[in-house]
Amino acid sequence: MKSSLVYLLVCIALLSCSKALDVEKDMYFKQVNWVEPPGERDPIAGVAPMHLELRTDGRAFLYPGSGDIVWDGSYKVTTKKIKVTLKSIDRSYEFNVKSSTELKGPNGELLHLEDR
Repeated sequence: MKSSLVYLLVCIALLSCSKALDVEKDMYFKQVNWVEPPGERDPIAGVAPMHLELRTDGRAFLYPGSGDIVWDGSYKVTTKKIKVTLKSIDRSYEFNVKSSTELKGPNGELLHLEDR
């Protein structure tokens, strides 16, 4: 009886660790808490909200929010986090998964899923 209870608890624990986000189709997240900085801005470089694109094949594209910069890499979804590893700049970012439509970036950026 005791081993059955332990087995049941282990099964419940494993089931509760399922991914909070499944990338079954390409997903595009855009920062919603972005505020344009005051003062003059460079019209060529530009300033914009952060964007994150997750593709079903495991590729990721991060638009950090300045000009036309796009970093490519890969991503891994764990229980409540997405780790984006960028190969071109040898750096990674971690996003907290708040829900299937909302991510929180490393510096407090809130990114919402957009329909495309």
